[in-house]
Order: sequence, then C-alpha cells, then structure tokens
Amino acid sequence: MTILIKASIIKTEFEFEIKMKGEKMFILHALGNGFCAFLDFGAGTFIVFLTSVFLGHDVSIFSYFAGGVLGLVPDLDVLFMFVRKGKMYDDHHQWLTHRPIVMLPFSLIPGMIAGDLFWFITAGACIFWHFLHDTEGVFGGAGIAWFWPFSKKYISPFKAAIDPEESESWQYRLTQTEIMEVIWLRPSKTSLGELSAGSLLFSIVTGNIFGPIFGSTIFILIWITIVSTWLVYTHLKARH
Repeated sequence: MTILIKASIIKTEFEFEIKMKGEKMFILHALGNGFCAFLDFGAGTFIVFLTSVFLGHDVSIFSYFAGGVLGLVPDLDVLFMFVRKGKMYDDHHQWLTHRPIVMLPFSLIPGMIAGDLFWFITAGACIFWHFLHDTEGVFGGAGIAWFWPFSKKYISPFKAAIDPEESESWQYRLTQTEIMEVIWLRPSKTSLGELSAGSLLFSIVTGNIFGPIFGSTIFILIWITIVSTWLVYTHLKARH
C-alpha cells in the first residue's frame, strides 16, 4: 500500500511538472512571437515620429501605436492561419497580404479616412518598410515578389531573382514552434540584430514622448525581458 501511495504521489508530481512546463513554454512561445514582430512594430512607431517631425505634425500616443500596428498589417495572414488551424500551414509571403501591388494602394485608406497627408505618408511608409524587411538579403527575410502579378520570383537587391520554392525552403524545414525555439528564444544572428534595432527605435520614440531617461529605461527593461526569456527557456530545455 505504501509503495502504491508513493507511486501515486510521484505520478501526480510528474504530471503537475509537465503541466507547469507546458504552461511556461506557452508563455515563452507567446513572447517569442512578440520578439518576431517587434522590429516591425518599433519601426512603425519610429516612422510616425520621423513623419511628424518632417511635416511638423502633432501626434498623440495613439498615433504611435497605430503606426506600430500598420507596420504589422501584412502579417495579418499569419493571424488568420492560427485562427483557422492553430498553426502556420503555408508560405504566407505568397498571399495577397504580401503583394506590394495590392497592399501599397491599400495603405492609402487610412489617409483617405483621416483626410490627412500625414497618414497618407505614414501608412504607406509603414507597409513599405514591412516589405523591405521581408525582402530576402535585407534582414534575412524569406522574400517578396515585388513585381507580382508579372512575376512570382522573389526579388533581392543582393542576388538574382529566385523562385519562391528556393527561398521558402527554410520555412518548411522548421515548424513554427521550432522557428521560435531556434531563432527567437535564444541568441541568434536574427534575434540579436532585429531585437537590437527594434528596441533602439522604440526607445528613441518613447524618449521623445516622455524624455530621454524614460526612453533609456524602456530600452533596459526590454533587454531585461529578452535576456530573462532566453535564460528561462534554456533552463527549461536543460531540464527536459
């Protein structure tokens, strides 16, 4: 009887540990997805800042947030995939949301609604930035078919145009979970470069709004969060 009780306790503790680890991994993967999107969000807020200075346009905190969201708009296709099937199941760079000929005219809508030159420029610049970020060879992007529908080839300023299958192969070698764990939940060339740029741009914006001390504090807090996430992930993987 004692052996059975001990076995039951061990089983319960093991199941609890597995459950807790699963919950922690879920949180870590959520943070990883945030890291993946952070450069586009930070660049969007920075574009709002630059455009406001260039045009002498007063902007609110909401405007900075809107700029960050506009920088992420083409990736709504990823959100759609997760809502539909709970995972990425296709090369989303071949969807209409990643076709410049479709999305750049679409970016005029915020300006039309606001009736404001500021939003015409800002929305277009934010979405153009996203495509530039995704262009192969610029920031390690998977590629963009800049001349679609005339050509499906992914265009890069650093190499000859290539077929999508040649570029997207890295996406199919790894699942979304593996992409998070290999690229974003540990230091890598991509994560270090993009998170450094994103945190710098975002801290410049917050420093402009609330003062340089606040901006510097935000930069430090962002990196405390990043490094803490990496350490927790490494610890959990080591215990696996």
